[in-house]
Amino acid sequence: GTPPNLAGVLGQPGTQTLLGSGDLGGSGQSGARISFGWWMDPAQCNGFEASYFGLGNQTSSFTASSANTPILARPVFDMGTNAEAAMLAAYPGILTGAINVDASTKLQGVEALYRRRVSEGCDSRVDFLFGYRYASLDEGLRINQASEWTSAQGAIVVGTTQNLFDSFTTNNDFHGGEFGISYTHQTSCWSLETVMKMAMGNNHSEVVIDGQTVNTVPNGGSATFVGGLLAQQTNIGRYERDAFGFIPELNITARRELGCNLHMSVGYNLMYWTAILRPGDQIDRNVSQFPPEAPTGVQRPAFAFQSQSVLIQGIQLGLEYRF
Repeated sequence: GTPPNLAGVLGQPGTQTLLGSGDLGGSGQSGARISFGWWMDPAQCNGFEASYFGLGNQTSSFTASSANTPILARPVFDMGTNAEAAMLAAYPGILTGAINVDASTKLQGVEALYRRRVSEGCDSRVDFLFGYRYASLDEGLRINQASEWTSAQGAIVVGTTQNLFDSFTTNNDFHGGEFGISYTHQTSCWSLETVMKMAMGNNHSEVVIDGQTVNTVPNGGSATFVGGLLAQQTNIGRYERDAFGFIPELNITARRELGCNLHMSVGYNLMYWTAILRPGDQIDRNVSQFPPEAPTGVQRPAFAFQSQSVLIQGIQLGLEYRF
């Protein structure tokens, strides 16, 4: 009983959100950290260490089709009417369709640090760290929509199909100097190390927005247009910026000696990264035209850098060999 002009419009009775903020790509994932180092003197006062960590490429997907959800729509804010609206992907008796959303995330980083002993007691020592840090966060969000008309609608004939996509990708690269302090407490077989570090430097961020609409008419061929729904001629493009950012990190590691210079370790890691760009934040829900209309008057959706911070935490299990 929902009329087509109100189907999928936010705030209307019966409208349900199938995919919203935080519903895609929010699960934990496994990764690896490899570290090595050596002392430059027999007294172990000066040393060098380097490490790499990576979480690999995590992908998440969401799919909805008219086979299970007869009414499908993508909500937007219509600048023409100055009110909430929606673009139909499926509606009983008018068109069938499906929406697919894919998200990807890849995080990795490298450190190269000089370690200098500050003080040492009978069962503890304090080291000062400083050096270089690199971190990279690459993410993507793509929305695919496909619809087919099952009844004639004005100039639209039965069997006409519309396929469109919106794509938002972000790349963040951090380069900066890092300093920190390490405190280690040693017992007979166990040691506990607490490391606090702070990296400050430049965040180079890049946003790529792309979109396309293809309309196909039976026995009439296809027409391709630039832009989808949220990625149109008004915001499609490549955008870059440099901003100051910092990455504080806390690492707590407990080690147990297993013998033969082999140690088992378990730890907790917490990292906070500021001034980064993520795909979802670059989306403008305001539209002044629907595909395949050409933009006139108000130019929306528009692009503006929207940054945020990300909190990364994890549990570490590992083996360490000393020689």
